[in-house]
Amino acid sequence: MATQNEREFRLIVPRTDNSGNLIRTSVFQDVAQTLTNRFNGVTIYPRVGGCFRNDSGGIDCDLSVEFQVVVQGPPAQLQAAQQFMVGLATRLGNELGQESMFEQQDLASRTQFVPTKRAPAAAPELQSGQKISRTPEALIRRLIQGSS
Repeated sequence: MATQNEREFRLIVPRTDNSGNLIRTSVFQDVAQTLTNRFNGVTIYPRVGGCFRNDSGGIDCDLSVEFQVVVQGPPAQLQAAQQFMVGLATRLGNELGQESMFEQQDLASRTQFVPTKRAPAAAPELQSGQKISRTPEALIRRLIQGSS
């Protein structure tokens, strides 16, 4: 259970606009960079699906990207984080032409970063032999486009 001084925030951003046009990967890179700059880290779930009833009464389904951050601090810091996330959701929703955006604040979890021993690389027997770029752009490209 999260303490009163910890919140988990989620923002879901659609991968397509209301006409089915794919959103540029750079939009997701910008969101990831913005959240990392603000909260020192972000977890990205690149393929979340959801369905909703459209204006015609039919059902539309979308693939989206979920961004998650955890914030720990005094109530004023948590309030500022909530305002930041709502502002980001509003900006993105307006830019992407969405009727609304999913932004959630949750205190139903406890987050901990367990200290371990850092090393320059995993043990050789655990390595696959394939090296990949660890830049934010490369990660977003792999997550969104499915390339390695």
